[in-house]
Amino acid sequence: MSFGLGISLASVASRAAAILTPFDYYVDPVNGSALNSGRTPGAAKAAWGDVPVEAGMRIGFVRGETLYSNMLRESLLLTANVHIGAYGAGYRPIVARSVRHTSGWANSSGTVYAKDIGYAAQNVFVLSGGDTVTKLIVNTSTPTTPGAGGFGVSGTSVYIDVGGDPAGMLIEIPASGTDDNIQFNTGSDYSVVEGIASWFGPNNGFEATGGSVGVEVSMCDLSYNSNDGFGAHGTASIARIEDCVVRRNGGARTLSGGRGDGISFHDYTTGFIRRCDIRDNEKSGISNQSSASVDTDRCFLRNNAQELFILSITNQVGGTHNFTSNVIYVPGADDLAGYALQIGNVGIATPENRPTVNVFNNTFYGSAIISSRSAIRSLTGNVTSRNNIITGFSRGHDYRSSDTTATLDNDYDCLYNCTTPYFNNGTAGVTAGAHDVAANPLFVSAGTDFRLQSGSPCVTAGVAVEGVTADKDGKPFASPPSIGAYQFAA
Repeated sequence: MSFGLGISLASVASRAAAILTPFDYYVDPVNGSALNSGRTPGAAKAAWGDVPVEAGMRIGFVRGETLYSNMLRESLLLTANVHIGAYGAGYRPIVARSVRHTSGWANSSGTVYAKDIGYAAQNVFVLSGGDTVTKLIVNTSTPTTPGAGGFGVSGTSVYIDVGGDPAGMLIEIPASGTDDNIQFNTGSDYSVVEGIASWFGPNNGFEATGGSVGVEVSMCDLSYNSNDGFGAHGTASIARIEDCVVRRNGGARTLSGGRGDGISFHDYTTGFIRRCDIRDNEKSGISNQSSASVDTDRCFLRNNAQELFILSITNQVGGTHNFTSNVIYVPGADDLAGYALQIGNVGIATPENRPTVNVFNNTFYGSAIISSRSAIRSLTGNVTSRNNIITGFSRGHDYRSSDTTATLDNDYDCLYNCTTPYFNNGTAGVTAGAHDVAANPLFVSAGTDFRLQSGSPCVTAGVAVEGVTADKDGKPFASPPSIGAYQFAA
């Protein structure tokens, strides 16, 4: 049986690196017990709520023999400095605020089955094949006949069409309410979570709030949540997300008013996003609505409804956002966005409210030219662009600001296969840089491998940029560097 978009997670799970042990407490939702001491793997607690959490503790969750065997179905509210990791062999432990439905489905019509779950479902997932998750597509127009691979909601009943009777299938539906799976709250400063999966949450997979400072999420899988994979809100927060997989978060795909960013920073949060795989999220891959600095480095973004989005808010300082050595892949018409990176605003009235955006050594690739789709769209702010490859877009640099004091400083970029490489809509603000390249960048394999061939015009054609030292693979840039996310190496 095949329907919807199924994703095999075997390779993803294998990326969970070994976490240092011993832990102070061990948690095993299958074999543990609240009556156990929790001090050894053989005497593990059964739940997070069984652990007498204190500041400085290291708490380990058991990995699973199969992907679905070790789900911890409770929210983790962190109010003390802790280090959470994984122990044992196998798949990442999964924190999942969801309910599994294997029975109780009644035939509605044809291949459509229905069940009253007592609340309105936000998402529906099918687990199959040992390591595959399929996200059903919501149908709001005709919810009781959702179509193959779809689901609909009428009142508190959910209707699904998986091609037949779902009895015995593993159907996961996020729980009611708006709980985050894992939340860093007041007192959780400098907490670390690594090697954990956060799935199927009714709200965010991870949330940093309450002024939490210095929190870190690494080697985690933040997927299939009903809102953001990772969200950060609060004054003077600092959050770091590294080496994570962030996929299929949100509800119905939308360009405005919807839910579901891969990673979202708000308020005065300072953020660092490094070496993450961010794809197929239903709104933005990364949304920076922050007045502080958010740095995105060596990430891969693909098929998010908006890849990168910077939104400055009225009466807040715009912040500084650095994008370096990333690959942004917009695959044809599947992505609804009109751009790969947009620097936008809500009611920006004064220069100090504008964001400063530095875009250095990235590769922007569109697999098909879609009318009016832009690689870098500048609505406001002070934008500097250096050493970027931009290919396969209707508009390369798209400058459409009516703000005469906003700036776009672009040079040493490679723009190829763009209908209008330099597009102005409003105040004229973008022309070709004196050192720009207008030739095929010669990828090793366009769409699959964005490293450069030996004859590429981008080799040694860039300019050294202070602070940008490593390419997408972590290799040092030469002097002068290659244009794009990858340094050419013979």
